[in-house]
Amino acid sequence: MVRCGRCAHANTVALLADGQPVAFKTDFSSKAFAAWLATARNALRMGDLGICVGACERCATPIVLDPNQRAQLPCPHCREVREGSAHELLTDQWFEPWAKVESQTTSIEYRLACVIEPEMSEHRMCGTCGLGLNGASRCQRCGTLPAIAREGATAFRVMVRTSGTKGDQTFSALLPITEAEVRFGREARATGALQSSRSAKIAFAITGSIVLAMVLMCAMLIAWCLR
Repeated sequence: MVRCGRCAHANTVALLADGQPVAFKTDFSSKAFAAWLATARNALRMGDLGICVGACERCATPIVLDPNQRAQLPCPHCREVREGSAHELLTDQWFEPWAKVESQTTSIEYRLACVIEPEMSEHRMCGTCGLGLNGASRCQRCGTLPAIAREGATAFRVMVRTSGTKGDQTFSALLPITEAEVRFGREARATGALQSSRSAKIAFAITGSIVLAMVLMCAMLIAWCLR
């Protein structure tokens, strides 16, 4: 049982023997994914993401454990129990959720990315706000650490990977979280506006057809009465 840090809902988190949650739908809505990015950004500025074991059943906020928290995972077959820290035993779910924005000419998927070497050295910028690091111990703009280091694990940076098509172009790019939030929000709103426009056109066409049919029926009825 893990309590959500945002809404205080008590979530029951069932884990498989490999440290994966039993049930975690990762195809997020635009609203849920935007909140996921915002929570990740705030956690990074505080110093660490922690280990995510899923999303709150009520508000979709990440359910996070301390990486050094002790954990136990029993084997479902022989019942032997493995013991260790959360980051040793559990599969971090921060990087599993994704969302896609689509229109007639655009199909782009967004997902948090765990960036390690050699990609990390190629992107010498803060993964949160995009400012050049220049060897500083923390980002001078937002205070994020250049990389997250866990005992016995490879240091990594968190960014957002985008991939898809726009027009006739196929692409894949790593973006700082704040830039990805702006782009994702803009594209999601544009896609929503396009869908609303299509819905309005369809509704207008249906209404027009109904009105035309009623006019024709009235005309036929009047003609029949005047015979």
